[in-house]
Amino acid sequence: MELGREIHDYVRAELKFTTIIGNLVLHVYAMCGYLSEARKVFDEIPLKNVLCWTTMMNGYVNCGMLDEARKLFDRSLTKDVVLWTAMMNGMYNITNLMKQWLYSKRCNLDEFKWINSQSLHSSQAMLS
Repeated sequence: MELGREIHDYVRAELKFTTIIGNLVLHVYAMCGYLSEARKVFDEIPLKNVLCWTTMMNGYVNCGMLDEARKLFDRSLTKDVVLWTAMMNGMYNITNLMKQWLYSKRCNLDEFKWINSQSLHSSQAMLS
């Protein structure tokens, strides 16, 4: 991650911050789970294309932050099949986790530890 920060600092100091360069920096932060940094970069990108929106939304989805992903999806000016698919994949994954959790409760499996409580909270909000 340190290399990503160094690249970001170099871009700020030496290069013009374009959509393409901004999306590359955004991708590094989002895929490493540094979503607050990724969001700052996303907000700085002057002209966001669908790739920028999808990269940021995938970062939220991959970290189980479906509420944030949905807010971003709702703000997007262009809702194409790529952005829609990213959102639906996140909802599908959370729905499967909920089904597994409900099944474990029905079978009295109290030690169902691998489910992420934040993901469960996000999925409940998405279903309401």
